[in-house]
Formats: sequence, structure tokens, C-alpha cells
Amino acid sequence: LVVQRSSDKNQFTSPLKRPTDLGGKEIWIRCAEVYTGSVPPDATGFKIGLVDKDDTTVFIDSKSAGGVPRPFDRRSDDLAHFGKDLTKTMLKTLRFPIDCFKIGTKIKTDSIKAIVLHLDRADNRALAFDQWQIV
Repeated sequence: LVVQRSSDKNQFTSPLKRPTDLGGKEIWIRCAEVYTGSVPPDATGFKIGLVDKDDTTVFIDSKSAGGVPRPFDRRSDDLAHFGKDLTKTMLKTLRFPIDCFKIGTKIKTDSIKAIVLHLDRADNRALAFDQWQIV
């Protein structure tokens, strides 16, 4: 899945089949910044959120899990040696422990009904998401 922010409210919600106890678990999501021909100087990111049965929603920034991986800029070497740019997007798994969502909030992690991705960066860069897991 490659997505790009189109508005301030860009959110993708993945409902769970029923409210689920996520206590002691982690959400793992593979993601990366999409390479579009150049690598901007600053990193980008997103927020991931949990929604409990009472509709309490709490978000954590991707920076708290190490940040979205950036393309490794190989352009100048590739052009010199191969005549083409071989830079690519490399996905990495970010891990979000459920206990981090509870810090300073009243979310009920024993009754989570949805997981939400919020594309909140004004830079509007494309992000690649491969899969997410509850582990």
C-alpha cells in the first residue's frame, strides 16, 4: 500500500472483528518513505492510533518507534557506475508496544476495536506500508 496525504484528516481505519484485549502486545507495521527521484533533507512520518470500545482514541508518532526509514541515496554513485539510479524504498518494521498508548491516557487496552493510521505530515510525502501485525 502506497499512500499520500490528501487532507488534514487523512486516516485509514482498520476495525477489528470484535473488541480485543491487546494488553502486553505490540503492533508491528512495516513501512518506508517512498523514493521519488530525490531524498528530501528532513524525515517524514505518521501517527498510529488505537480506538477502544468507548471511542477513546490515542495516537503515537512513528518517531517514538525509531522513525520511518528513509531511502539510502545512491543516485550519484549509481549514475556514475551503472548509468541509472538504483535507489529504492526499503521497508522496515516499526514496533509499538501497547503500554505506550496508555501513558497519560484513559484508553482501555483490554477492549480495542480499531487501529488507525493518520497521515499528519504537511510535507505530503508518499509512504509505503506492507503489513501490520498484532504480536
